[in-house]
Amino acid sequence: MPARSSMTRAPALLALGLAGLLAPPAFAEEPGGSSIIAEDSAEVCSWPTTALAGFGAPPLYGVACGTTLIHPELIVVYEECVAPVTSPVDFGELPWSGAHQEVDLLSTLAEDACVYHPSRPFAVCRLAEPVDLPITPIVFGCETEIFELGRQVAMVGYGADTYPEGDGEEPTKRWGWSRLVAVDPYTLTTAEDQAVGCGAWDLGTPLYVRYPDGSWHVAGIATKTADCKAHTYYERLDVSAAWIEDTFGLDVTPCHDIDGTWNPSDECQNLSQAGPTGTGTWDDWCEGTPAVAYSQTCGPNGPDVDPTVVVTSPADQAMLASGEGFDFEVSVNHPVTSLEISIDGNVQAASDETWPFGFGPVMLADGEHTLIGIAHGGDGETRMSEAVVVYIGAVPSDDSDSDSGDEGETGETGETGDVGSEEDGDETGDGLVAEGEGEGCACEASRRGSSGWALLPLLLLFGPRSRRFPRSRDAGSSR
Repeated sequence: MPARSSMTRAPALLALGLAGLLAPPAFAEEPGGSSIIAEDSAEVCSWPTTALAGFGAPPLYGVACGTTLIHPELIVVYEECVAPVTSPVDFGELPWSGAHQEVDLLSTLAEDACVYHPSRPFAVCRLAEPVDLPITPIVFGCETEIFELGRQVAMVGYGADTYPEGDGEEPTKRWGWSRLVAVDPYTLTTAEDQAVGCGAWDLGTPLYVRYPDGSWHVAGIATKTADCKAHTYYERLDVSAAWIEDTFGLDVTPCHDIDGTWNPSDECQNLSQAGPTGTGTWDDWCEGTPAVAYSQTCGPNGPDVDPTVVVTSPADQAMLASGEGFDFEVSVNHPVTSLEISIDGNVQAASDETWPFGFGPVMLADGEHTLIGIAHGGDGETRMSEAVVVYIGAVPSDDSDSDSGDEGETGETGETGDVGSEEDGDETGDGLVAEGEGEGCACEASRRGSSGWALLPLLLLFGPRSRRFPRSRDAGSSR
């Protein structure tokens, strides 16, 4: 545990350039004439691995930038933030005036604490002592399959809530939802019509993605914010993990070998589930922060347990509006070769062969529906989840009799999920429309970024499985 206690302090640095920002764009032609509606201010101890780093030599000059904790002893910062002299890293929601924790870097000289990547726009700095927080590891190995167009992500930064009126006051941790609109070998791009990043206080801050087990992972750090009114660009860290490990001698991929093979170490546990909701206070380093005991995304880990299949979305007894689609997501703790879904006793024709397993959006007719995940294990065994019941367009009465399960209800024809048209004009959501007896469906695993494919004609029940459409951008590692 770092030796410094929580405290409040006045700003010791002069933040250069624009203050950071996470907010939906509301500009007309001139940014200065219109305000931006802020996204949510962060709760105490939410997104705890997002921090503020300081460099420079106050009072002569200084700069404050966002930073991301990727290991108990390592932070990642945008390359242009690093100056010869370091200041403590501030963990907290109001790092200059509110309760927070300060952690020194390994040295007050950046050349002894930080190393620039030889070709990518970031540096990695080592802390003087490990931080005692559940970790948010880099997305790595088979987990990079989660980088798909339309995937929901969370942006976290320290920006002002209006522009320019709120500019230059004090960094305040804020966050907002977005989605991936481009996936490239080195970068991820988020949408321009949701949260956007802007300025030094957002550079270096993380893009988080949530796994089916509820843990949050670092997809990348912000390196370009397009003048606060367009896409935000994030540097992927998985492609640089080998360099980080070689440079610092620390394991930043605790669940994998550096070639991406699943091989969990003793550190592949205690993965943070602290997203928008915080637990504890900075006085006790957010004690009680929820965490996944053992990560099992790509294979077994931890004590010997029976293989399980758990539906993580939707929640059992969920009530949804008529015509509302939902994502069907499943968490498994053993190697799985494919996943199917049963709706009201009918096994659908679609299958998903790649983690994270799921389908979406699923469109169902009004009424009560029973959903079961069916996982075909690498050991040749087929296992089913517990049934999850959802109600579409109606609230169940206490004395109503459920007729789901034995005989399938016929689903209505649905619409393709919409994740928005972006620059390339090639995003079309993949949908799943429930099959009833005698009907088929256009079923697609939750690869949210198909290459312009619309909903296919209906297939016969138990007919050929729908193929996985190619993504419009290459999401593979360049290593």
